[in-house]
Amino acid sequence: MRRTAFICLGLWTGGNFALGVGIVFAMLFFGQNAPGLHILYSSSEIAQIDGRALATINGLAIFANACAAAYCGLALVLVVRSLKYDDRWAFAVLWVSSLALQAAGFASDSYFGHRDLAANLVSTALLICGLLIARVAMKRKEISEPRKA
Repeated sequence: MRRTAFICLGLWTGGNFALGVGIVFAMLFFGQNAPGLHILYSSSEIAQIDGRALATINGLAIFANACAAAYCGLALVLVVRSLKYDDRWAFAVLWVSSLALQAAGFASDSYFGHRDLAANLVSTALLICGLLIARVAMKRKEISEPRKA
């Protein structure tokens, strides 16, 4: 059961990490604009955006995606701590922070007309399944091996 939870949460953290790093890499090394711009505007419309506004949007996109990637790396550590060592604090932090980040993903997608709704729903399902399976696995271990005081 812990293995299933680790797979679900590992896919969630790994997928979001890869997405964040990929966006930052494409923007920094290939001169791409923020992905959100391509959802709302054509290439010719993006070319007409004031340079300062474009720099602001791209800078924020790089920062936000780098933060998301960094969070996913830390979340993977919390997954290992909570599943391997039964650290309740790690699981609580993972639960609250991951769901908050996922909610922010839905909120940001609302500005783009929910064009990534399917991806957000799959990501959320993977996260919630992983968290619930992990909690059940941790609870089963508590019942079979009570903690020593």
